[in-house]
Amino acid sequence: KQQIISIQEHNSPSTTAGTAQSANIVTDIKSLKKIFNFLSRLSVWYANCEEISKYIYVRENSKMTVVDNQLIIHFDNNKNIADSLISIVNVKAFNLENGNQIFSSIKNNNLYVINLPIIDGKNVFTINIE
Repeated sequence: KQQIISIQEHNSPSTTAGTAQSANIVTDIKSLKKIFNFLSRLSVWYANCEEISKYIYVRENSKMTVVDNQLIIHFDNNKNIADSLISIVNVKAFNLENGNQIFSSIKNNNLYVINLPIIDGKNVFTINIE
């Protein structure tokens, strides 16, 4: 089961009016270390709000098809998002090749994952299942 955990903290311990601001990273550092220590044992994707919104945009504006041994991803990047990534998951180890580069999967629990950079338009990758 996947769940979202949101940790939100203020950068400053006080407001512009001089009153205490809670929760903040200055006075809450011990609690934050405990939380992140606990989460480090789990399979967690750390991201800020911008990274999450970029990922959702890429996912919702991509269409994937598999033809023979090729993965074809059509990405409509109307917002000109730089460094666009999409995650590809499989039950077996695999790699994807686009002519110039080979992207190898990493085992995460019982699944294999590649965080794949994609560009605007048609992205074609040869699939190799290990």
